[in-house]
Amino acid sequence: MKRILIIGLSLLFYFSTNAQNQVSDFVLCQDHNNGYSMFFDLSEQNDEILNGRSVSDFSISYHYSRSDAEAKSNEITQSIEVQYQNDKTIFYRLEDNSNSSLFEIDSFDLKIIRTEVMSDEKEFCGNSEGFTQFKLGDLDDRMLNFQDPNNSQDPAIHTVSYYLTEDDAENQVNPLDRDQWTNIVPDFQKIYVRVQRNDEYPCYRVKWFFLMVSRTIENPEANNETFCLAEDSPSFIFDLNEKDDDILDGADADYFNIHYYNSQNDAQNRMGDFTQVNSNNFPKTVFFRVESSSFQGCFETGSFILDKQNGVQAKEPDPILICDTEERGTYSFNLAEKDAEIMNGQSSTEYKVTYFHSEGDAHNNLNEINKENYECGVGSTILYAQLSPLSAGCSSIVNLHIEVSELPQPDLADSYQICAENESLNIDGGDFETWEWLDVNYDTIGVERTINITEPGDYGLTVTKSNAGNTCQKTIFFTVDRTDDIGSISHNVTGIESDMKLSIETEVSGDYEYSIDGINFQSSNYFNVSPGIYDLYVRDRSGCATANTQITIQGYQEYFTPNSDGINDEWEIVATEDGRFLDVLIYDRYGKLLAQILSGKQGWDGNYNGKPMPSDDYWFSIEYPDGQIATGHFSLIRS
Repeated sequence: MKRILIIGLSLLFYFSTNAQNQVSDFVLCQDHNNGYSMFFDLSEQNDEILNGRSVSDFSISYHYSRSDAEAKSNEITQSIEVQYQNDKTIFYRLEDNSNSSLFEIDSFDLKIIRTEVMSDEKEFCGNSEGFTQFKLGDLDDRMLNFQDPNNSQDPAIHTVSYYLTEDDAENQVNPLDRDQWTNIVPDFQKIYVRVQRNDEYPCYRVKWFFLMVSRTIENPEANNETFCLAEDSPSFIFDLNEKDDDILDGADADYFNIHYYNSQNDAQNRMGDFTQVNSNNFPKTVFFRVESSSFQGCFETGSFILDKQNGVQAKEPDPILICDTEERGTYSFNLAEKDAEIMNGQSSTEYKVTYFHSEGDAHNNLNEINKENYECGVGSTILYAQLSPLSAGCSSIVNLHIEVSELPQPDLADSYQICAENESLNIDGGDFETWEWLDVNYDTIGVERTINITEPGDYGLTVTKSNAGNTCQKTIFFTVDRTDDIGSISHNVTGIESDMKLSIETEVSGDYEYSIDGINFQSSNYFNVSPGIYDLYVRDRSGCATANTQITIQGYQEYFTPNSDGINDEWEIVATEDGRFLDVLIYDRYGKLLAQILSGKQGWDGNYNGKPMPSDDYWFSIEYPDGQIATGHFSLIRS
């Protein structure tokens, strides 16, 4: 610190490297989005320099050198740009506003602290599903850039922690277990790393990266292969790629590459792979390497033996082709009937034949089929027949193809009609391979897809269709009748007004449908009706003939409500048999004539001499043109 004191007329200068209080260095944590330089606003140091003294009593200026501070020249008035790893020393002058001769000078450094996280990914070997257990703490040195000796960060003053989300990393919550943690996303797990300084500069950096987990198959195994060959069998080439599925054991082939080698050392070092073996070289031990398709460094090895034995040779039998004649959807077989064909002359006292659903079961003698009563569904089925000696020895396995085919299904009706106006009936037998039309005596009357039938009677159709080399046929029967004209139709109405039933009668009997509106038809000729006009229809079910007539069912309203709401405001005759009547007389219960309605005129409005009649029952008589008179009663209702 430099002090200037005035004593009389002389000046006394005091110089010191320390101010009244030690000001801390001005430190900024690097903003990684803005390169390697940052700007410092020196005014942020004012409070620490004042150290509780009033800003109105003192002034602060900043300078690049002590000499400038002493001379109070070249004052810094703007923010200063500082490069990373290029600290800058700033001198400040704290001056008493009441006496500019009293001041102190000291300095502090401008520093940029850079905290970094390694950005490149790392491969890890996992299981066959892309998961593995991590000891994340082992990644600390890598995150602190220890892979680069010139850019490392001291682990003594840095803490590394790991998170699933950026928010967790920023807020330091829910850290992942550093000692044992398993990824929750297979193959590529994104995590966030926070590198935090734990010295006097509390800077940190959060950055994400991928843990790339390459799949491996732990302790892979493959079955040994023994080939049963006749003594005179020629040599053959075995394709080692046929063992891939055995080695993968259900693992997804897209994630793995498999290579085959002559030795364990070759497999370990990935040298001299091959894909084929000549049977002349049997027995042979083949070593394999199953490695991740994304990273060759993740791999496992194993081996199997290829060998051959002289043994029996099963003959592949002819396929079983059966039609589902009973149409049950399944068919029962005695597979033993194929044994002799499979043995091909070899003695049943020395060999046996067993059947299995899969080749694997056949190799391992698992889940043997009960061959005397085997149920097979419709469609194609492949069984595996194993011919093996009754004593120990080599077995032979061949395929047995079973095809149970559905019968063809002609789409014909049970009965047909030759309409009265037609001389014949044309029937289409459907899309099949062959057709045979039969008469009542089972004589063939046609072999084309369609046929014209001119006489009523019983007929049949046999059709055939092939499937997978199996031809099946089916015969169905149908009846042909001749339809006569319906003739005239009549009707009968029974019951009272609230429960009237209409029956429709025909002159000629037949298989008919009935309707009272020409739209809705039913098999019964009885209908519930109300008074009104109806269009009666009768039609033959075959569509050959139709007859119709219009009728009127007489009736009247059972009540009316003359309240001027536009509904049932007047009482009137609904209908008569022929729609006509002479007049209607209306009486009260005492026989007093209240109103007369002439045919075609407006009904009764419930008034007598202009005055409304009360709610009550009223009687009427109706006279028809033929002189007949009908009577009845109805109700007048007022609310």
